[in-house]
Amino acid sequence: YSILPDAKFIASGSRSVSLFSPNDDYEIIIWNNLVGNIFSHLKGHKSPVSSISYDKDGKRLVSCDQDGEIRIWNTDSLKEIRCI
Repeated sequence: YSILPDAKFIASGSRSVSLFSPNDDYEIIIWNNLVGNIFSHLKGHKSPVSSISYDKDGKRLVSCDQDGEIRIWNTDSLKEIRCI
């Protein structure tokens, strides 16, 4: 998981939330840390997310899956910026 610098949101990959999301959709879940509920889902990975991190200003989220695919997400629009 990764915590947004202002601590408002927490992002967790599919591996770390398998108890809450037992399906195989490999999504990233964005949790609202202030109220404790799910804020959004980011979909696109084809295998379990193994690493995830916000950048230092919180504008981007970077995730990597077990196949080595890296995705960069815009945290304002919750849209994928790039897949490497």
